[in-house]
Formats: sequence, structure tokens, C-alpha cells
Amino acid sequence: MGFDLYFDKFHHTVEHHQEWVLDLATDPQRFPKLCWLRSQWYDDPKLQPSECNDLVHELIELQQHTGDRSGKHALEKLMLFFSRAYRSDTTVECYSD
Repeated sequence: MGFDLYFDKFHHTVEHHQEWVLDLATDPQRFPKLCWLRSQWYDDPKLQPSECNDLVHELIELQQHTGDRSGKHALEKLMLFFSRAYRSDTTVECYSD
């Protein structure tokens, strides 16, 4: 278990070996929500729907600058999860180990 995200009946896990993709978001000007999420990683943050929407847009930009295929796939799965949460107007609860 790495970083688990939940809303309604949906669940997504960022495994330890996938965490590196979020480390690519180092510029808080370009990726404010991703940098915030990474800084809150071990504090079990809760994300409002509007924050999920912001994360989707930042993940899209980050994915465009990622050449690694597995990294792109991991980012895509996060985008889909956050997009679904935003469209459901639901808060995401996050838990780390």
C-alpha cells in the first residue's frame, strides 16, 4: 500500500513504485495542487471536487512533459479517478501508510 484515494465506492492506489511521477511536479507555480498534495501526502488530506478538477488539469500538463510510458499510464489513471470524483461532486479521502 502506498497512497490510497477513496470516494463513494471508488478506490485508487498510488503504489510506492509509482510515487515518483508526482515528484516530477516540482514547480508550485505550474503545479500548485500537485505540489500541495505531495506535501500533504502523510497527513491524509481530503480533496474537494474543485480541487480534484484542478488536479486533473495539472496532471494533463504533467503528462505532456513525461516521456516514460509507465509514468504516463500512472498519471492517466489518476486523471480518470479525479475526473470521476469531480463529476460526481464528491470529496476524495486520502490515506497513506
